[in-house]
Amino acid sequence: MEEILEIVEQFRQGAKNSLLAGFDSVELHGAFGYLIDRFLQDGSKQRTDEYRGSIENRSRFLLDVVTAVAKVWGGEPIGIKLSLSNTSYAMQDSNPLATFGYVIQGINSFGLAYLHLMEAN
Repeated sequence: MEEILEIVEQFRQGAKNSLLAGFDSVELHGAFGYLIDRFLQDGSKQRTDEYRGSIENRSRFLLDVVTAVAKVWGGEPIGIKLSLSNTSYAMQDSNPLATFGYVIQGINSFGLAYLHLMEAN
């Protein structure tokens, strides 16, 4: 659990660094088997802690990261990339519509600039 908090902090620090460097916005990459995607989809999730199991638990990491980045930027200049159907790096979810529907509802409250949805090739 402590390691996950450190990783969320690294996302926050990265957001702060990009703001200080003069960037206009940031995009969180939550697709194609990257870390956020690995937490989110049940086909890759092998954890035994509170980040495993239900959609709510698997979505926790993504929502924690969005919360941390939004504390730096506010919501408007943040985008997020997700992929419901990409199977790169053996990614899969048993119910992608439910999983990503829950995530989209969760991130709506942040007022993000955009949601970048990708399809498999």
